[in-house]
Amino acid sequence: MNPLQHYPILASLLRPFRRSQQKTCAALVVALCQASQASSFAIAGQLSCLTAVQLGSALTRLYRFLRNERFDNWLLTEQLLRLLGGRKQQVLLALDWTAWQDRFSVLTASVCTGTRSVPVAVSACHKRSLARSQNLWEEAFLRLAVDRLRATEVCAVWLCDRGFHRVRWLERLLELRQQFVVRLHRDVTVHLPERTCLLKSLTLAPGQRIDLGLVELRAD
Repeated sequence: MNPLQHYPILASLLRPFRRSQQKTCAALVVALCQASQASSFAIAGQLSCLTAVQLGSALTRLYRFLRNERFDNWLLTEQLLRLLGGRKQQVLLALDWTAWQDRFSVLTASVCTGTRSVPVAVSACHKRSLARSQNLWEEAFLRLAVDRLRATEVCAVWLCDRGFHRVRWLERLLELRQQFVVRLHRDVTVHLPERTCLLKSLTLAPGQRIDLGLVELRAD
């Protein structure tokens, strides 16, 4: 089976890449879907069946592709954004950290499509190195993602949970002229025209909302 012919969407997504990269990436995507798990041996097993090669050769092919620095992951991000942006060229982009095994932390930006989300950009790092550089990691990821949004002329509304409540993070989003929704902690101080108070003092009933307009968060 030729995955590029059998799944036209893969041919469309991988069109900007070299032909050899297209074939390998498409085969690995199909193998991953059939394996239904992100295990190298499970993927290699499916790849072995698809390509009629020995398991060891399939595993080597997988590892070589994952280490191939010439494969531009951000180019694939652009292709996914073009596909998912649709005619309106606007997406809801959810950002969150997750753990991979016990060694890695993974930052993922996913386009919301109904009740599902499709990852379009991913960055992983060792957990032990994240504690001293998480803020820089997040901001660098944001800048790279925004560059791809601009290249594809797709507008995003960034959806961030309370892990991204930093004032500096909000400043970065504003500097890059990005629309966003960030869930803040209840003990954040807001400076309103008539008073300064904590968010938790602005009690809301179910279904109620208050538009505070443009306000300062904390004194800094």
